[in-house]
Amino acid sequence: MVKMYELHGSRKSTRRISEEGANNTDLMYVIRDTNNDQTVETTLAASLPATYDGLELFDFEYEQVGFELWYCIAHYVDPTCSWDDTVINFDTTGGTTHVTQSLATASFPVEGAAEDFKGAIGVAGDAVEGVDITIPAFKYSETHCIDDANVDTAYINTLYTLTGRVNDAIFKGFAAGEVLFLGAQGSKRGFGDWEITYNFIMEPNVNVTVDGIVCAKKGHEYLWVLYRDKEDAAAKALVKRPKAVYIEQVYVEDDLSALGI
Repeated sequence: MVKMYELHGSRKSTRRISEEGANNTDLMYVIRDTNNDQTVETTLAASLPATYDGLELFDFEYEQVGFELWYCIAHYVDPTCSWDDTVINFDTTGGTTHVTQSLATASFPVEGAAEDFKGAIGVAGDAVEGVDITIPAFKYSETHCIDDANVDTAYINTLYTLTGRVNDAIFKGFAAGEVLFLGAQGSKRGFGDWEITYNFIMEPNVNVTVDGIVCAKKGHEYLWVLYRDKEDAAAKALVKRPKAVYIEQVYVEDDLSALGI
């Protein structure tokens, strides 16, 4: 008959005394009178207590150390995970955008007067080619542990619905229009709660000046310029000049506070 005994020196424990670290205890056992590893695993699964001193059984390990003799360790850990356990990651390496208007222009004519394109970049015939530039982009994620009772079908559907939407009000200190929710990844942990990572990218609201006209653009709106041919008297030539500036809303605004973080 298989026998299981707790070892002297068992119950090695660690207790958290600050916000860092976690409570845990290891219980150590020997199992005798079998050489079958499946019997050992079944015995441990049936005999180990589910909890010990407020901690929950996380996993166990075993190895054969002699004839019909096995050494076993059961790991008990703190199952609690609160909103204070948030893990935050950020990346400020920026993003890119295509612009057709410059902030300032310096021209150096070889002959006669240089055409004044009013900041249009890369004018070539009938086209304004523009250029790709780096812009401020704050990539940000938060990882939270959430009780299983709060992660139901309705909440998962909320995560799905809010993906690809921008904040319609101040969110985490950023003005409306600056935060784009990129979606979330979640997995259920062994304790029954969920670990969910929420991903965002922030771009600032800005004022853009085009040919003397100041246009207010929210962070995740798209700005483009319509050009027309206009005579440049000094250069005695037709040049591309801005005719109108368009700011397009391309993302739905929504209440990101529904994420609950």
